[in-house]
Amino acid sequence: MSFHFASQLTMPFVEPGETHHPIKPIGSKQCQQVLSHLQSGKPITALEALRLYGIFRLASRIHDLKKNG
Repeated sequence: MSFHFASQLTMPFVEPGETHHPIKPIGSKQCQQVLSHLQSGKPITALEALRLYGIFRLASRIHDLKKNG
């Protein structure tokens, strides 16, 4: 068994302004599902997004939609 100390771990280099997780394109299935739901005039909670669409990270999908316009 080997142990790694925090000082031995490195983060991958990320350019300024980039994120570690790429933004999902607005055409992604999850983004489209959230967008369609909201455009129908209904609010959505994280629990509903998980139950209805299998989306675990609703806030991230909303962030993606905002970033993509």
